[in-house]
Amino acid sequence: MTTAAYSLTWDLDVFFKDGSQSAEFESFLKEINEAMTAFEGEVKKWDASNVLREKNDFLMLLHSLQTNSQMLRQAGAFVNCLQAQNMHDTKANELRGKVSNHLARLNTILTIFDDKLKTISEKNWHQLLQMDELKELYFVLNERREMAKEMLPKEQEALINALSVDGYHGWGEMYDTLVSQVKIPYEENGEVVELSVGQAHNKFSHPDRNVRAKIFENWEKAWDEKAELFAATLNHLAGFRLSIYENRKWNEVLKEPLSYNRMQKETLESMWEVISEFKKPLTEYLKRKAELLGVEKLSWYDLDAPIGEVNSHFSYQEGAEFIIQHFSEFGDQLARFTKKAFEDSWIEAEDRPGKRPGGFCTSFPVSGQSRIFMTYSGTPSNVSTLAHELGHAFHSYALKDVHPLNRNYAMNVAETASTFAEMIVADASVKNAKNDEERLALLEDKIQRTVALLMNIHARFLFETKFYEERKKRDCWKRSAKRANVGSTKRSIW
Repeated sequence: MTTAAYSLTWDLDVFFKDGSQSAEFESFLKEINEAMTAFEGEVKKWDASNVLREKNDFLMLLHSLQTNSQMLRQAGAFVNCLQAQNMHDTKANELRGKVSNHLARLNTILTIFDDKLKTISEKNWHQLLQMDELKELYFVLNERREMAKEMLPKEQEALINALSVDGYHGWGEMYDTLVSQVKIPYEENGEVVELSVGQAHNKFSHPDRNVRAKIFENWEKAWDEKAELFAATLNHLAGFRLSIYENRKWNEVLKEPLSYNRMQKETLESMWEVISEFKKPLTEYLKRKAELLGVEKLSWYDLDAPIGEVNSHFSYQEGAEFIIQHFSEFGDQLARFTKKAFEDSWIEAEDRPGKRPGGFCTSFPVSGQSRIFMTYSGTPSNVSTLAHELGHAFHSYALKDVHPLNRNYAMNVAETASTFAEMIVADASVKNAKNDEERLALLEDKIQRTVALLMNIHARFLFETKFYEERKKRDCWKRSAKRANVGSTKRSIW
């Protein structure tokens, strides 16, 4: 029996019909507003000093927190998908503003809630957490209360939340707007077409070095034309964050991300030290790749280049079936879930202009579904990315029976799940290679992704930490500063 062709575009109508023009979504935003108004009233009325006598009030607050968080996450995921599938959808951008305002409001309500949490005595707090209904939330509630103790007075935190709409979120949206305007010209079959960033990035896996070189030249030129605007965006985003940290008396730039990831700084430093110490096999691999490509030294546009003459193009259908097949060798539940994701059109993979670059997986908690975004052009790397994002989706599915307030896992845990799924497919690809030449190409692709994980990500980390230290002293506008930072980072990496 032949499998029906899987759709290259996702189904968002199952959530709210008619995309950014959805009347259903506008009604949902009104529901969020009403639920938030009720939650705000409950929080302001709550007497934390009476928490042991009125335990049910606290349980009701947690239920309202759960409901509001899930509804807002549902709305945010929907708008994120709308913006990603069409960066020129101005109505979607307008909806993003509405969701950002709701998020700022919820954070302000939670600031009041957290401020009351920290007034509860240690004795009463620990007694409260002995309730059967709260035992599974012991960790997250303690974490929330401890973090509240490090914040500014609630009035100042409320102001930060309000300013974040045009601060954090505003500058982030500015970046998305700039990216949507970047076009990379590419000549194909005698005709010049304009590629989106995502489409152009896929060309770095093209077997023809001349194609990669030309794309890279046009890529650099396109980004360089907006260099000062990107510099301004990054400076203001960093400046906003640093101003908040300064007022909170946080001297360590990494304090917030470390806290979010539930990591100690020593753990992070140890990880990077080990990676730096044992990176020699990866640098040797890069040297060997240069030899196999017939060049003295790799250029940036050679990093993703395939090795050998193997025809390693996978149609979307072939890639999907390959993933399902090898997921089934790991476990039936993973394979069944993945098949459902393809059959029910959870994935936006079409190779077309106007899409956001990159890939992501986002969850719709009210509906119990996920959506995956990428631009698929048939490379082995695309298949790996698809498996990676399906790993995120399955991770969300695996947590379906976990209390919603316990589902807020951090990036380090999320990437462990997705990388594991990616490796299932990568290992299967190598194992099922038809000959040595194909096996070499697939092994190279696997190691290539290891370089991205252990060296590219490290390079970004080094750049960002250096940038923030410099930004504390001055605005980093000049291109010379950019070159200095990048040059320093490259020396540390290589």
